[in-house]
Amino acid sequence: MNMLWIWTCFIRPALAFLVASTAAAFTITLSFYVTSVFGEGADPITGEGLAAMLAVTLLTGAYVAAFAAFPVFILIWILRGLTLRRGWTDAITGAILGALLIHLMAFGLSGLTTLPSLLSLLFGAAGLIAGFAYWFLAGRPRPPYAAKQA
Repeated sequence: MNMLWIWTCFIRPALAFLVASTAAAFTITLSFYVTSVFGEGADPITGEGLAAMLAVTLLTGAYVAAFAAFPVFILIWILRGLTLRRGWTDAITGAILGALLIHLMAFGLSGLTTLPSLLSLLFGAAGLIAGFAYWFLAGRPRPPYAAKQA
């Protein structure tokens, strides 16, 4: 086993997943921060507010990674098995997974019969951004996924 194969198959995808989770968290946190700054009873933009947004982004990124790790792992292997074109499929998978996870967390299994909320759409958009970030940072994988041996 050489180091290029370990990097390509394990380390780079794991790092890409962590950065993509943080990108999703940033999208979510930024939307709430913008709402607090420009919404009703607006708070001023301060250094402390921006630092708090960064801290919340990192914490939310850890939660996104923890909740999405297993489903994303399964979905990525399904995409690999189907040899679907990557990029858009990664982004759409992230969008569906983001919207579905927050919808189930907010409403439980009874939420399967309710319409998506604006929160579900926000998390879907964050998942879309995370899917593209993952695809790009993982080296823009495409079928047939054969790692080149050096």
